[in-house]
Amino acid sequence: MTTTFADLLDAFLKVNNQLTQIQKRPVAITPTVKVSTSALHLIDIVGRFPQANMTELAMKLGVTKGAISQQVRNLQQQGLLQAVNRADDQKTKRLVLTSQGRTLYHAHLALHRDLYAAVQDDLTDFTDEQLATLRTILEQISQSITTYQDELTEKSVQP
Repeated sequence: MTTTFADLLDAFLKVNNQLTQIQKRPVAITPTVKVSTSALHLIDIVGRFPQANMTELAMKLGVTKGAISQQVRNLQQQGLLQAVNRADDQKTKRLVLTSQGRTLYHAHLALHRDLYAAVQDDLTDFTDEQLATLRTILEQISQSITTYQDELTEKSVQP
């Protein structure tokens, strides 16, 4: 059986749609806290990159700074994040997990351990070269999507 571009596109779109649906659903991570998956991923990235500013976090997540700012406000209201000045640059804010935010961060890590273990098991049949190729493909798709979005944005702004 020959795999066509259309077959690859269908498989990619299916995964993309599944991830999109997951991002929208609120998840009860602890008995007292329910947040969207996208908010949870922001908490995760803040926990993993504690010195990053909002622009850097947005780049790591592949979203706009505006999307990060909106999530930050919600998470601050829930008492999960704080914005503080960076020690090396008083003009730049970085995000810090509160005690409750750290609890959520660790609970999220535990949830993903099972998922990641299952995915890693699925990938054990692939060679290092095949995995490197997969990573290159995913990076190229990401770059193509970014370029496409940038071009659409430029077209919509022009008179």
